[in-house]
Amino acid sequence: GNMDGRKFIEKAYEKYGVVPIPGEAFYGKPVNAIRISLVSTPWSEGDEGWKENVENLKKALADITD
Repeated sequence: GNMDGRKFIEKAYEKYGVVPIPGEAFYGKPVNAIRISLVSTPWSEGDEGWKENVENLKKALADITD
């Protein structure tokens, strides 16, 4: 969307504990994008922590980008 990526990152972290990374590091230039990883620990099928992270990300996207 039109929201500044850094603003989204700050809000996502403060409200939902989601920690996206600014996209500039991956594009090598200023860009309005973020990068996320849902796996910070070994994942296994049915992993409740992973499911919670996905739900928090979905909530952050729905709430913050409105």
